[in-house]
Amino acid sequence: MILSVVIVIIALMGIFLYQKYIRGDEMKIFVHGNRVVNTIAENINEINMVGSGYSQYFTLPEALYGSRNYRISFVQNEPAVYIHGGSFVRGVELTWSSPLSTIRVGCVRSECNVGCNKTAYDICLRVNDSMVIRATNENGVVYLAYPYNIKQGDREDYISPVRGNVSYTNESCLRGSFVYVQKNTLDKTVNLVFQHNSSADQEVKMDFYDLMGQINVTRSDEPNELNLNSSGLKADWQIKADECSGGVVSFNESIHLCIDPDMQGNVEWFWLNGDGTTIVLNKSQDLCLSYP
Repeated sequence: MILSVVIVIIALMGIFLYQKYIRGDEMKIFVHGNRVVNTIAENINEINMVGSGYSQYFTLPEALYGSRNYRISFVQNEPAVYIHGGSFVRGVELTWSSPLSTIRVGCVRSECNVGCNKTAYDICLRVNDSMVIRATNENGVVYLAYPYNIKQGDREDYISPVRGNVSYTNESCLRGSFVYVQKNTLDKTVNLVFQHNSSADQEVKMDFYDLMGQINVTRSDEPNELNLNSSGLKADWQIKADECSGGVVSFNESIHLCIDPDMQGNVEWFWLNGDGTTIVLNKSQDLCLSYP
């Protein structure tokens, strides 16, 4: 009899301690989620307040307390950021939110809208690893971006846009194969410009993938050199010796894409910055660009 009572008491104590542990675990999850969502909101609100052209950085943890996966979302026309976390003790998803001072939030990271319900959210960023986020204000839109603009292999660089008229076919074009971003301050579009000039006949091919952002128009100096269709964006330039060739892809405000180059012969590949400096690119490696 006494043994039975002792067993019951031990069982009740075990249930009590387990429930207390669960409540403590859930409280830690709640506190961590609240801290993360407030960090995101504070950084977006600060960069929104200081205005266009400014950036700052913050780091997202790879998981919430207890290795719980999570995702960040923004709903169209709602001035708030949300965090959703799964695999919790009670088997339900928890949601945290924090107010924003703007509804104009964008994303130029390849992780955006991957593995999320695109019909439910305007933007969704699933976090599977620790991420350094660059929050940057471009024309009043706060973008979640990489801590760099171009990446090729292990190399990461910032770029500066070229301002002024787009030119890819003129007598003074530089020798080599150049790519650069040009900002149109009138309609706030951004152009990805390609310019080629070689001392011998050359062929330059490029396949584009991981495209994000709205493509408004493509144009080139010859038909079918730069094509956008249902299968994607492709380029094939047949360059004549000592003649300029190229093309333009116009985007609405932001760009994310990767380029798989196929360049024959001795043509060299460069990135051109707005201040005239160049970055030597490896024509045997893919190049990924995100702007701003």
